[in-house]
Amino acid sequence: MGKTVSPDPSARKGWRLWVEDEQVLLVYTGTIWHDITAIDTLQNMALLGVNATADTTNRLSVKSTAVLLDNAGSGMQVKINKNAAADTASLLYQTNYSGRAEMGLAGDDDFRIKVSANGSTWLDAIQIDRTTGAVSLPNTSSPGLSDGDKGDITVSGGGAVWSIDNFAVDPDNLAQSQLGFFTNSGPTPRIWRLRDRVFVGAATGNNGDTGPNTGTDWLTVQYAPWLMGNSQFAVQSTEGRIAVLGAARASDGGGDAIGVAGVGENDGTGTPAWGLYSDVRRGPNAAATFGLELAVKNQGSNVTGDSYSLTGGAIGLHIVAGGDAAYGGAPTNPSTAAIDVAHGTGSAFGTWNLGIRFASNALTTDGSGNAVALSMGQKHALHWMQGSGVIGSQIRSDTTTAGQGQSLLFGNNVLTLKGSGEATTIATFTNQASAVNYLDLKNGLAAGTEPILSAQGTDTDISIRLAPKGAGSVKIISGTTNMFAVEYVASAVNYISARPSATGQPVKFFAFGSDTDIDFQINPKGAGVVTTAALIKAGAATAARASFNAAHGSAPTTPVNGDLWTTTAGFFARINGATASLAGVNSGDQTIALTGDVTGSGTGSFAATIANNAVTNAKLADVATATFKGRATAGTGDPEDLTGTQATALLDTFTSTLKGLAPSSGGGTTNFLRADGTWAAPGGGGVSDGDKGDITVSGGGATWTIDANVVSNAKAAQMPANTLKGNNTAATANSLDLTVNQVRTLLNIWGQHLATPLILV
Repeated sequence: MGKTVSPDPSARKGWRLWVEDEQVLLVYTGTIWHDITAIDTLQNMALLGVNATADTTNRLSVKSTAVLLDNAGSGMQVKINKNAAADTASLLYQTNYSGRAEMGLAGDDDFRIKVSANGSTWLDAIQIDRTTGAVSLPNTSSPGLSDGDKGDITVSGGGAVWSIDNFAVDPDNLAQSQLGFFTNSGPTPRIWRLRDRVFVGAATGNNGDTGPNTGTDWLTVQYAPWLMGNSQFAVQSTEGRIAVLGAARASDGGGDAIGVAGVGENDGTGTPAWGLYSDVRRGPNAAATFGLELAVKNQGSNVTGDSYSLTGGAIGLHIVAGGDAAYGGAPTNPSTAAIDVAHGTGSAFGTWNLGIRFASNALTTDGSGNAVALSMGQKHALHWMQGSGVIGSQIRSDTTTAGQGQSLLFGNNVLTLKGSGEATTIATFTNQASAVNYLDLKNGLAAGTEPILSAQGTDTDISIRLAPKGAGSVKIISGTTNMFAVEYVASAVNYISARPSATGQPVKFFAFGSDTDIDFQINPKGAGVVTTAALIKAGAATAARASFNAAHGSAPTTPVNGDLWTTTAGFFARINGATASLAGVNSGDQTIALTGDVTGSGTGSFAATIANNAVTNAKLADVATATFKGRATAGTGDPEDLTGTQATALLDTFTSTLKGLAPSSGGGTTNFLRADGTWAAPGGGGVSDGDKGDITVSGGGATWTIDANVVSNAKAAQMPANTLKGNNTAATANSLDLTVNQVRTLLNIWGQHLATPLILV
């Protein structure tokens, strides 16, 4: 407004006047003196300096500890406009007037954030493509923060954009105010409503906090506080023994009846989801406690069912993989496990004494008292895990034809293996009281080796007894051909014993029994003869007789193949129609051929050679456990058993051009193996500390804090229509949405008028 001062005929337009007593600067307009602080429009000014000097480059210059650009009632934009794509529109951050960081459109229309160490050399840190929105990190060697929901924050654009989620700002993030509620009765309500959450019964101690509830209801005090704090609808029973009842009858709706339905929709990435959850605690000296009881009553026909007939009847627990494709879509992979028996958290006693327990009278039995506890389909197995993803042992049925299955029955001190639907017995295994010795059956060690049935136990020397029934024989057969038989003879007192031998000694057959002298008799059948491939000793020598006796004197006139005799000229045999001397030396007229793994031929002396590829792994010298065949000793020589350390010492170290072992890291947790075979810390990191816009990161990227004054109306939780934020309770608490009537009560307003006079002083 204009100031009235004493007229001065010499005053000219533009003159200035300082009013000392009012501390006001006036300017003369030609008619009045005007207070320059009342000027509300400045147009087309060439320069403007605020506590600084402007120039033709910096036409607006401000030197201040802070600059505020406020809104005029709604939003606000700061616009930096350039003339063409090749020009620059950016914010430049300087240290002592030397550039260190710049963000904006620099030289093109892609958004960039770049930094400089000296003000002349610039490196792009982030580049956002103007067309696709794709984010690249040109100078970051390892990925930063991954995109996705981080709780209250959603990261996108390759970690470049952080946004507070809608409805994510809990009242706890805002200034404290008292949550409102409505009740169904007086000062001790039975139903409480906190925002869009409902609590029934003894939930009055709940204050609506979700992380976690700090109320005084017994469930929060005695159990996990998140149960009540995270509930949308909670019921605590204080009078009846059933807190929530769900009951449905098929005839009422004309279709399926579901008493209680639970749906768990896990569309996140970091937390699990449950369709139904039961947490039960049994206190000291309390009665039986059940996590879930399914009581099933069948008043229809008796349906037995099996693994190939799952329809009909009354089922206690029906677990369906995949669910109904009409709701939520079809599954894309098999479900993991129908029943998962797990260890509880937080205690060493989070275990089960039994996995599955069947009461002795729980199952329907047949006429023999037998019942089916588990019914599985063909090739379904019971398996025991050796480790994660590794099956150790298993039991499985591969039977495909009816009546050809086997059964394993445990009786009193006897284990019976049955076949043909238990119609026949395959074998029995009987336990003897105080037994210390037993049979051990091993399979073949490798190709070409035999399975082994051996005696084991605490005794040093243990025989194996094969006991046929009655007058039966003990037979060894191949397929259906008898190979060897030991027959039964009534009142027999003598028997044969066969013994192996040590190196260089012959194997032996002995006659044993109660008789003092026992002949050893071999009886060919019919006109058959006893022949041997190589006979060295027919019996043990005694004082009365020789070890072996062959015909001696004159040579037979018509010898046949296989005849042996001696004369004064020597020891002879008939072989392939010719008489040969067995004097024990090679006379030079016999040609010897060696076959098998060792081959060779000759007369007089024989050259033997191991055939190529004949030395198998089994014929090599044994290898020590956890070793390799090789040679670490300098110079050519025999193979050696090398330890892992010796073997790796012979191998190349991995480099940028060679395959090989990883080089020693030297320890630590920050270095990683590079492509050139060296260990080094990655060039980039994750989220660095500092202000990220709405969020400030600290603690080495571990703590994210919402900044003060950044939670706008759009980011705050939505309000019901026709409500105001406030606190109409008697204590300080989180804000809540107040209705018009609640506001009137809080302001002491009745209708359109004050309940009491309003006095202005």
